[in-house]
Amino acid sequence: FLKRILKLNNLKNLYSNDPLFVRFIKKKYKIYKNKINFFDEPVELECLISKNLAKKKLGISSKTFVILVYGAIKSSKSISDLIHFTTSKKINKKIKILICGKQTIEIKNLLKKKLYKNLIKRKKIIINNKFFSLKDESLVFSAADLTWIVYKNSSLGSSGVFYMSIKAKTPLATANDGIPGYLNKKYQLGPIIHLNDHKQSIKKLHELSNYSFMYRMYQKQLSIISKKKF
Repeated sequence: FLKRILKLNNLKNLYSNDPLFVRFIKKKYKIYKNKINFFDEPVELECLISKNLAKKKLGISSKTFVILVYGAIKSSKSISDLIHFTTSKKINKKIKILICGKQTIEIKNLLKKKLYKNLIKRKKIIINNKFFSLKDESLVFSAADLTWIVYKNSSLGSSGVFYMSIKAKTPLATANDGIPGYLNKKYQLGPIIHLNDHKQSIKKLHELSNYSFMYRMYQKQLSIISKKKF
């Protein structure tokens, strides 16, 4: 397949944002190891500011633990699961969910339900249903304490939000699978969330919201990883 692609397109090199695919080709087909290269997602956050200032600009208390859901807001991002976890009686009450990005019809209808409308009214959930400029994008990533990248029933490929979170040095939560899960497990950038294990998921989020030892460890790892390429 790779040989045909190179021949048909008269290409000297191929680039992929899938580190596993690149590693597989280099190991399995050594003849092509110099023809395929990995590239990071082309993301930038040029206007990052201090976390406290970013929260203040968004009207959020500096004591609040902000979980950011960013990008195309759709059901595959496990938003209902996140809301369920953060409304548990066993979790820190200072957690807020910041949902930023254009919503699908399915998500719009979900957020119209009485439970969610009440949480929005109480500002436990903060909604920004719009397209974000580079400046606004940097603002919400500056304010975030944790980025939610727990995808389900979706592509297992790369995630721009994953790389944005790394640039912001913000710990991130991922599922166990896909490229985000693989990189998270390899570099320990945040918690691995198993959506079917509610008790453990709630426990992890609660501990992180208190800026636990694990949270500080994730921050340290991000400081290292943000300076290098994958």
